[in-house]
Amino acid sequence: MDSSAVSPNGPVPVGIKDLTFQLKLAKSGHKGGEDERGPGAVFLVGAGCSQSAGIPMASQIAQELTLELASLKGALGSDLQSCQTALAWLDDRQHLPNLSTHLPGFDVSKPMWGRLYGYLFEEFFRSDNEQRSIIRDAIDRGQGRINWAHICLGEIVRCNYAHTIMTTNFDQLVLQGIILTGMIPVVADGLSALSRVVSRPNHPQVIHLHGSMHTYELRNSASDIHATQEALSMQGTIFGLKDSGLLVVVGYSGSEDGGVVTLLEKAFAAIPNLLVFWVLYEESIDALNHRVRAMLTGRNKFVILNQDADRFFGQLVRGLGFGAPNWMENPLSILDAVKDKIVEPTEPVTALAKKDFGAKLDRFRNAPTASPDDIILERATIDSLGGRDSNVIEGVSEEMAATDPDAARLRAISLGRLGNADKASSLLAASVAAWDAFFRSSGADDGKARTILAQTLLDLAEAPGNQNGEQSKEAFRQAMENFRAATQAISLNLARSDWIESALGFAESVAEQGDEGAAENDLTAAIEILDKVLTVLTGGPQSRQQLSAEERLGVLLYMRARRTKSESDYRRAIAILDDVSQRAVNHESWSVGVVRNLAVAFRGLAELIQDKSPDEATASYQRAAQLYQDSAEKYLGGLRDLDERDALQAAIWAYEEAEKLYRVLNESDAANAIGDELRKARTDLETRA
Repeated sequence: MDSSAVSPNGPVPVGIKDLTFQLKLAKSGHKGGEDERGPGAVFLVGAGCSQSAGIPMASQIAQELTLELASLKGALGSDLQSCQTALAWLDDRQHLPNLSTHLPGFDVSKPMWGRLYGYLFEEFFRSDNEQRSIIRDAIDRGQGRINWAHICLGEIVRCNYAHTIMTTNFDQLVLQGIILTGMIPVVADGLSALSRVVSRPNHPQVIHLHGSMHTYELRNSASDIHATQEALSMQGTIFGLKDSGLLVVVGYSGSEDGGVVTLLEKAFAAIPNLLVFWVLYEESIDALNHRVRAMLTGRNKFVILNQDADRFFGQLVRGLGFGAPNWMENPLSILDAVKDKIVEPTEPVTALAKKDFGAKLDRFRNAPTASPDDIILERATIDSLGGRDSNVIEGVSEEMAATDPDAARLRAISLGRLGNADKASSLLAASVAAWDAFFRSSGADDGKARTILAQTLLDLAEAPGNQNGEQSKEAFRQAMENFRAATQAISLNLARSDWIESALGFAESVAEQGDEGAAENDLTAAIEILDKVLTVLTGGPQSRQQLSAEERLGVLLYMRARRTKSESDYRRAIAILDDVSQRAVNHESWSVGVVRNLAVAFRGLAELIQDKSPDEATASYQRAAQLYQDSAEKYLGGLRDLDERDALQAAIWAYEEAEKLYRVLNESDAANAIGDELRKARTDLETRA
């Protein structure tokens, strides 16, 4: 990563390794050696970090309040079937006063529910007691559980990689995660308390930017959120970022129309060199609203894409050198620290209670020793979470894996990770063998184990020396079977699981083989898997992951159509790709690729039906030619992820295809016009050589 990189169109996508490097620098200070404390980092966490704990996000609360409001206003039956129908009912009857004033440009037919959250509190659910009740009910749905993201975040604080956690959430999960490490941070959850926040504290601090569940005055309504940006104490808190130099944003969309997002805009403008990593669940920066994209344009601004909060923090702590918090690895350590801090009581009975407490700890410590295999597995689990895969393989033998499914799983995962990192066929094959042992020993699987096995087989098929060989073909066939099995077994609750990412990767691998290389059953398997993927995606119609899955499905359908001469597959592919092309409007080569693929599908349909339906075939050829021409013009218009030379080459190819089709259609004027553009593009390319 070049930390001085500047993108005129938005932040630069990077990986988690880039962030771990910067966190290590922030901790060390990188000036006076390892003993010198650096400024550390500030984390800003939003609702996306709490969702896996069962706590609903603002958008979900807004949907629920919309249903409740419609019911209170008299809606019945079909009008309450969904939050969308309830919102439409309220709008039709003019029950949404001042909506356009509070939320300019808000589209009731395609609502951004997160924006509606503050408006509903502003106009309807106004009282502090009512707001507190709504928030408490939402938090109670989490049943007091804490997720892995907050457990890891607490350990990041304990290990001095971060000193301040700011949160827009009302729940106490950040606080709980830090307390579990044995530390009690300073908590600021009201505007008056923010005046006591220190920009570079010696003790960790948690800042609730919108108040917490225990605050007397919550900041939910639109006016309260806007008032936040005017509060001097809040401005001081945000502008204190300059003393840290590194901000990590996780699970926060910045979708509100004021408040924290406005303060961040001002801070980013005032501190242009502030190093920012914005972590997104989505696969594209287009998931960010335009204000956030604008503030992330410039020096030292980066995004990490496609990250569920739990998975992100799990990978982050692994990269920092620890996988599980110290209190999990040494559960008595916190209690020992508590005992040591208790002043020796002067009252005899109280002194006896302290003595008994110490004796109980000693009995736990001196309890019968676990079996050697159990100790190995406990150590291997911690090593696996910490990414110390060589230690796992050294400790967990093939013999252990043959009889213990937990041992087999640990060994298989570590062998697979090492094999993938080194592109080593032998390690990947050993991982496959360990997974076989896992299933032979009746290891429990909800589809996740088969997903990882399938991904390992796919890596094996694509490893150097295996491509196109018999081992590669067999590995790919087994991968297909395991993906299919995982698809049948996977739980709909695991919408954010690795299965989705692996399934999309599998479909991509099938598509990359082309319709000549991919077998018909592989194409069918990939289509079935993508159909299942599309039933569990949660990002919404504009989600890059949703669009990518649909686009891959369209491509696979027209590939199968060419093999099987299936008119229905062509028509379904065209319908899907046409829809995606309307929604995937951005300045990236991927979206232009959707247009090109749609052109391919139209041309394939035309070739198939030209004898029986010549008029429709002609229309399809014309649509394909126009789409090729459109894609060429988009390439020449400039794309943020493609340099000018590559864009010219892509445009030349698209123009060539358009010219061929216009010649087939005997449309000489159009063909000649395209020929002129083609010559200009070729000349331009030659001058850049």
